[in-house]
Amino acid sequence: MDSTGAKLYPQIAPLISEVQSADYAPSQGMRDQLAENLAELKAIEAELAAMHSGELARLEAAAKALPRVILPPRN
Repeated sequence: MDSTGAKLYPQIAPLISEVQSADYAPSQGMRDQLAENLAELKAIEAELAAMHSGELARLEAAAKALPRVILPPRN
């Protein structure tokens, strides 16, 4: 996964701020930008879900198979 998710916030935050402080409806350009950002967000969510059910699930299963070490608390 790349840093695409990190790029979404700086794009969405000004849209939300503008809509919250405006006395008018969002422009078509704002709506188009939001639709594009939401589509990108859905793609990122799908990628995360695939990682969680694939790579991360295998990693968690492998970690559970490792012996556990319990350390006494520090005094």
